[in-house]
Amino acid sequence: MDNALLQQLITAQQTTTELLQQLSRREEPRVKPRAAAHAILPRLSKEDDIEAFIMTFERMATLEKWSPTEWASALAPLLTWIAQEAYYDLDPREAADYRRLKTEILSRYQLTARGRAVKFHQWTYMADQPVRAQIFALIRLTKQWLEPGKGVGHVVETLVVDKILKELPMDLKRFVGQTNPSSADDIAHAMETYRSTWELLKGDKEDQKDSAKTVPRLTLARPPPKRPNPLRTWEKSSPTQQGRCYKCQSPDHYAPQCPRKDESMATESSLPVPTHPYPRGQDRSCWLAEIAPAPEIPVCIEGRDMVAILESGSMVTLE
Repeated sequence: MDNALLQQLITAQQTTTELLQQLSRREEPRVKPRAAAHAILPRLSKEDDIEAFIMTFERMATLEKWSPTEWASALAPLLTWIAQEAYYDLDPREAADYRRLKTEILSRYQLTARGRAVKFHQWTYMADQPVRAQIFALIRLTKQWLEPGKGVGHVVETLVVDKILKELPMDLKRFVGQTNPSSADDIAHAMETYRSTWELLKGDKEDQKDSAKTVPRLTLARPPPKRPNPLRTWEKSSPTQQGRCYKCQSPDHYAPQCPRKDESMATESSLPVPTHPYPRGQDRSCWLAEIAPAPEIPVCIEGRDMVAILESGSMVTLE
C-alpha cells in the first residue's frame, strides 16, 4: 500500500515538472514592430531633425531586435509631411524596402551624398554657438557623408570623387554632376561620355566648315546710292572762315573788344526827377510814365472810338 502511494506521488511530481518545463519554454506573445514603434516613438513633426529621427528609430529597432524586413512597415506610421509624401510616392515593393525608403526620404530633404559634401566644405566656426556642439555636428556630418561603416575603400573612393568634381572645368563639372556619380567608375564613365560627345560635335563642325567652302556664297546686290535731297542740303562753314563780332559784325575783332558800348536800360537814378503836385503813387502808377508818357493810338471797339495805350515793355530796345 505504501509502495503504491509512493509511486503515485513520484508520477505526479514528474507530471508537474514536465508542465513547468513546457510553460517555461512557451514564448510570450510577440508584439508586432508596427504597433510597438507607434507606442514607443512619437510621430515626426516639422521641428524634428529628419536624420536624428531616423537614427533614433534605427537604434530602437536594433535594441528591440526587430527583423530588418519589418523596419519599413514600422517606420511608415510615424512619417508626416515631406517624409510621408516620399513613402506614398514609392511603389509598394520599394516602400517595403527600408534602405530604399530611407534614401528617398533623405533625398526629399536634400540630404544626399553631394549635399553633405557641400555642407562639409562650407562649414565655418560660429563664435556664438557652443564649441562642442559644433565639433560633434561636424563629426556627424562627416560620418554621414563618408559612411565609414562601408569600409576604408568606400571612404577613399568618396574622397577621390569629391576631389575630381572640385577640379573639373565648369562645363564638364556641370555635365558630370548631373549624373550624380557615387563611385570612381561612375565619374569615369561620365567623363568619357562627355569627351566622346565633344569629339563628335567637333567633327561635325569641321565637316560643316569644309562644305561651306565648296558652296559659293550668294551676296545681295547693293542698292544704288541715294541722291541728296536739295531741300535738306546746307552749306557747311569753312574751317578757315574768319570770325566776326556779333554786335557790329566787324571781322577785325570779337565782342569783348568791340568799341561799341551797350546802351544801358533806363532806371530811376539815371532819369531826371519829375515834378508834380501829387505824391508819387497816387495819380500815376509808373514813375517812368511821368518822364515819357506811354504811346497812344486811336482804336474803334464795338463801334466806339477809343484811345488805346501801347505796352512797349521798355523804353530801350534790347539788341
